[in-house]
Amino acid sequence: MSTAKTIRVIGEAELQVAPDQAVLTVEFHANEKTVSKSKTLIDDQVKAAKAWLTRVGVDVKDVQTDRLTTGPRSHGLSYKSSGDSSGLQRVVCVTVRDLSRYEEALMLLLESGSARVTHVEFQTTAIKYHRTEARTSALVQAREKAQAMAAVMSKKIEDVLSIEERVPGSADARPPIPLGSFFDATPTDFALGSVSVRAVVDVVFSLS
Repeated sequence: MSTAKTIRVIGEAELQVAPDQAVLTVEFHANEKTVSKSKTLIDDQVKAAKAWLTRVGVDVKDVQTDRLTTGPRSHGLSYKSSGDSSGLQRVVCVTVRDLSRYEEALMLLLESGSARVTHVEFQTTAIKYHRTEARTSALVQAREKAQAMAAVMSKKIEDVLSIEERVPGSADARPPIPLGSFFDATPTDFALGSVSVRAVVDVVFSLS
């Protein structure tokens, strides 16, 4: 059995950072008599949405068109049509980089009558910088914790024998917000929150 005198501690830190962009997940639906007509309608809806968003400062490149799928609307909202119609939906991701225009962009989509906002996620583009800050704070906490614990046992910490960073999870203001029908949404459902950036380190010190 090893006789080495060591102490192992976990250091944790969490920073609350103001977000600087928001990503909205938006669905467009059509339920025409044929698939081609449904697709044409959705294409027109997306084109119109890009024009609206451009007016509030959203760059066209920040409106990313995703998959085109068939079937009923998500979250239990069904199409009101006959059984021989062809329902389609397309998902679009909208990045609002100027949060001073965020509410305008959101309300344009909610009031359009053709778009349905299903998720909102607030992000920081300086995530690497803030993770470095959090990691440094976690290491300082680990050292202070080890010093305090060693002192109780009349010991002192000496060398660092190992450092391991653990993955605490992705950084976001909260889990992406799932939303119901846009008819029920209010601005408070989409309120800005701080982005939580966490770091966890596992450190082993030798003792004297």
